[in-house]
Amino acid sequence: MKRWLLLTNEELKRSTKLLVLLISGLIVAEIASLLYQIYDYQSTIEKTMRIEQISEMDAIARAGGALTFAQATDFYDSIIVLAMGMIILFAFWIWYRDWIGETKYIYRLLLLPGSRRAIFGSKMTALLLVVTSLIGIQ
Repeated sequence: MKRWLLLTNEELKRSTKLLVLLISGLIVAEIASLLYQIYDYQSTIEKTMRIEQISEMDAIARAGGALTFAQATDFYDSIIVLAMGMIILFAFWIWYRDWIGETKYIYRLLLLPGSRRAIFGSKMTALLLVVTSLIGIQ
């Protein structure tokens, strides 16, 4: 158990830069999509007001009502697919870094005495922690 925790901690420390990049990219994409939806709705209302010379309340009524949460978060499905792609990228990056990278870190781990379950379990735990953190951001 202690070895598994140490290996998981080491794996997360080795992946901190990529994790921060993934999470910040996801946050930026969510904020950008929300701002785009709000700006698009506002420009539609203003265009309707300008063309038809009506009040703001009438333009909102013609647009189908006020902007709802469901409309504002319309692109979140695409962002979830983007996050899933990021997780696949992260899993590939872990595999490439350990097996094909310059350091051959995995060979040193596998030569250590003890259970290999802890090594593979720590990598799986790191991946699951990334998944839960990206879901938590959503």
